[in-house]
Amino acid sequence: MSALDVAAKLKPPEVLERMSLAIAALDVVMSSDRSMRYFNFDPTWSASERMASMRDGSGNSYAIIFGPLGCVVRGFDHESTLSPWGLANGSIAEGLLDGFPDQLRSVIDDPEFRTPGGPTTDLTFCAWRLADDNDWAAGSIEDVDGSAEWLFEVLLDGTPDGYLRFAADYYEQQLPRDSVAAFYNLNPADSALILAIAPDSDIVAVLADLHPLGYPVCACQAEADQP
Repeated sequence: MSALDVAAKLKPPEVLERMSLAIAALDVVMSSDRSMRYFNFDPTWSASERMASMRDGSGNSYAIIFGPLGCVVRGFDHESTLSPWGLANGSIAEGLLDGFPDQLRSVIDDPEFRTPGGPTTDLTFCAWRLADDNDWAAGSIEDVDGSAEWLFEVLLDGTPDGYLRFAADYYEQQLPRDSVAAFYNLNPADSALILAIAPDSDIVAVLADLHPLGYPVCACQAEADQP
């Protein structure tokens, strides 16, 4: 499967952003330990950009940058044959960025995506979509080991079932689909919704961690939990 084939499965940026916020919020509910959370969402990554991200703790990650000029989806599988760690001079795999627009180049070169002492950037998959484009674009390269599909499998699924499968595997818990769907719909979080997902949750702590994500919280709940 080519990188373009994988890119074609991505939802439009606005849908991708909503799902990214939802699964980051679900991870907040599922784990009080921030270091154990897979997904995150930063609504103030820069003055004009938001970032959704995933880190699995084993060296694999992705970052999706949403901004006024467009959207960039970048992934890194540390065991991929496309990893710059295994290529001459730590270079980006040939063809991976064919046709990449200059307007978005800062997302590729940002030092945040470079391991100290490592290659120029940690990158094994990239797709992009300018603000005026109707489709995703990607370089002329084969995803020879299928790493892009599994890196983004929750988002590529596009439904609450993607997170349900993830939670069953990672957290070893079966979650109520209607409650997970409520997060996917960005329903404001309240104690009932949080406890339906994780009955032992510290509601005040969860709400405090949802706030930096920009996830909506029920106004009555926020007022009730103020000291």
